[in-house]
Amino acid sequence: LVLRRRGRFARTQGRLSDAERLYASGYELALAVGDREGAAEGAIGAGNALEDEGRWAASEAWYLRALEVLEATEVVTPQRWHALLNLHVVTRSRGQVEESVDWLRRAEGVAEGLGDATARPFIQNAWGQLHMSRGDFAVAARHLQDALLSDRGARATVTIRLNLGEALLAQGRTLDAAEEVREAERVALMTGTVTKLPEVYRLLGRIASARGNPDALVLFERALEIVRERGLPALEEALTLQAYADAQAHVGDDEEAERLRGRALELYRGLGIEGERRPFADSYGGARREREGHAHDS
Repeated sequence: LVLRRRGRFARTQGRLSDAERLYASGYELALAVGDREGAAEGAIGAGNALEDEGRWAASEAWYLRALEVLEATEVVTPQRWHALLNLHVVTRSRGQVEESVDWLRRAEGVAEGLGDATARPFIQNAWGQLHMSRGDFAVAARHLQDALLSDRGARATVTIRLNLGEALLAQGRTLDAAEEVREAERVALMTGTVTKLPEVYRLLGRIASARGNPDALVLFERALEIVRERGLPALEEALTLQAYADAQAHVGDDEEAERLRGRALELYRGLGIEGERRPFADSYGGARREREGHAHDS
């Protein structure tokens, strides 16, 4: 238990390698003494740390390990929907959007069977992201707004509001999007959820760029500064560089845009990620083709 709690703390600090190691050790020890719930928590935690780095195949292996441990007992606990939901996330993140739906439905079914009200914001957030991946932004926004009606922790609040900001931006509702992201920023700063701040400033930069605000570039620089100061994952830097490149292209600086995009793609390749993040959705691959086919979304 101590190892797992130390792993959780390391993850909140952005020390993902330490988090993975601590959670993995917690998993091994729990399994050795027959604590299946503890082992599953350790496996899910290790998967979370890898997921934060964009290492989805390795993350998936841990989630499948957790599910295997949990399904070996007749007692169904909330950890089962946790594992299933995380398998949905990593599958969708690899661009396998429709393949991810079964994992999400299974997670929702387990949570409903348990009567676990704590699942609702996470399930609704996942449906919101799924619909964004499909391009159904109005439907996505409704799921995300519903997610905000349930009790949840600070990190979940920040994540959901950022996703809602994404869905609103995709619909051209830049003022509403900015309001949601500024609220996410307030919660992140108030609760010390610093690992989410690059995403906050990255999205504020995209909103500013969409509105033709020259402050957009300053916001991307702020996001990069936090990533580098905090030693956050290369995935965060790649995401910021990709968004920064789009903003530079928007103002006509194609040379700088290509330089930034080239660096982003280099980082993605180093993580084993094929292609950029798709616009308005946490899934990857084919981003440029999609952007060119939907210029109005920019």
